[in-house]
Amino acid sequence: MNLNERLRAAAASIAAPACALDVRRKLRQVETRYETVTSTTADTEKLDSDIELHAALERAYQAGVDARSRGDLTEAAHQLLIAADQQIGDASVQLAEVLVDLGDYTNALRWCAVAAADGFGEAAELAHRCRDRRDMIDQQRHHGQARVTARVNPRPLLSRPPFLTREDQAERDQFLAHATAITLGATALESFWTASELPWSIGAHPQWEGRPVTLWDVRQTEAATRALRTLDYQYGGANVRSAVLTQLGWAEPMLAGQGAEDIRKRLRTALADLHTLAGWVSFDANLIASARLHFTRALDLLSHTGNNGILAHVLWRAGRMYLHSDAPHEALKYFQLGEIAAEKTGDATLTALAVGSQAWVAGLMSNEDEAIHLLRRMRDELSAPLLEPSAPTYVTADALLATAGSAHAALARHTDARHAPSAIRLLTAALDVCEPSQARSRTFIFTAMSGSHLASDDITAARHTGYQALDTADNVVSRGLDGEFSTLKRDAEQHAHPTARMLANRIAERLLDRAS
Repeated sequence: MNLNERLRAAAASIAAPACALDVRRKLRQVETRYETVTSTTADTEKLDSDIELHAALERAYQAGVDARSRGDLTEAAHQLLIAADQQIGDASVQLAEVLVDLGDYTNALRWCAVAAADGFGEAAELAHRCRDRRDMIDQQRHHGQARVTARVNPRPLLSRPPFLTREDQAERDQFLAHATAITLGATALESFWTASELPWSIGAHPQWEGRPVTLWDVRQTEAATRALRTLDYQYGGANVRSAVLTQLGWAEPMLAGQGAEDIRKRLRTALADLHTLAGWVSFDANLIASARLHFTRALDLLSHTGNNGILAHVLWRAGRMYLHSDAPHEALKYFQLGEIAAEKTGDATLTALAVGSQAWVAGLMSNEDEAIHLLRRMRDELSAPLLEPSAPTYVTADALLATAGSAHAALARHTDARHAPSAIRLLTAALDVCEPSQARSRTFIFTAMSGSHLASDDITAARHTGYQALDTADNVVSRGLDGEFSTLKRDAEQHAHPTARMLANRIAERLLDRAS
């Protein structure tokens, strides 16, 4: 079955038969538009992105080396993981050495094997030393000669947030009120933000004060954001956040420079997009307060540009942050605001994503009637004529399919298992059009598929897709993913079948690995 056939089959699960043809056409158009945009990007923009991606990988390598030299082994592991996976220099050897020092001997041996395959002769000796240390610790544990603590893993603790304090709720309310005001047309005062409130730009203003800001400077920021977003999709926010903040430290102070109004408007838009990425990776690293700060900054910048497409994207990301933080009521408010912003663009696919996300929330809240109503509204939006967006859009066919599939998967888990087949068809179609390099997105889809198979009592398929999720997420560090794995583990534990227990145990090992 080819791509268009898969999209047509999947679309039938979103819409009623009367409008299925229009929806199928729209999904094909969305995918075609996305492929056209990515394949016909101006040569200069593509070259900029390629250069910035390579520069980001080199910076990750150097950041890992620097972190190791100052003794910050956890940060070194984060940065060297990206560089090693992309075969930058001797990153695989350095990563293996860091993992040995951290006591993560299993992954150290894995990267020793990679380094050896890449021709680094010292990898064999390092692997021998790693095995010796591992065997010594195993003997000490066995004979009780030493009390050995749980091994340290080069990843932060990614857990659900604790019960909200009064201050937390006040910050949430303030953020929502601010987002609502910006969405409804308010303009933020740029003077509201001071150097003390922007730690990524402290001490950097003098390099741009009074200097001209050129189109090339803005384009470089846009290209860097695209490159960092690519790495975020592949490795998760915790691995990429420091690189994003470094880029902000260079780009944000450009606002103090001089430039034509059209360049300054494009600069604000580019910075808003970069702050949106910073907010998302901060959430992915379990730093919710920091995420809110960056999302707020993005909203403020966009209030001066009128770019409702990126505004809708910011609000959608904020909604996803709360959706994966067990706060569906809060997420719903941002998806509703995102719908308002999307409607201003005239791009029906943006509106469809916001409406589909609301259906996802309704499914999580066990509101079947509302979820079905919203999925039909999503169908109606997708049956509208497709308009070319005035600015780059983040809505692709796989995002639409995964959102609708997640809504059905939530309904299958919380209300009625009869929604599971629709969820599986949509999620399978989303996988077919999702880039192989987008490891985090593919893992999300696999976990939702596994949960849907569990809901329909297909335990063998649930284990297969669950293991695929675990394998795909091997190099991804993401709080959102750990939340989804926790949910899948609870679902698997509800089944008495030994295969479901095996899946639950595998997931438990991953979660323990993250929390150690």
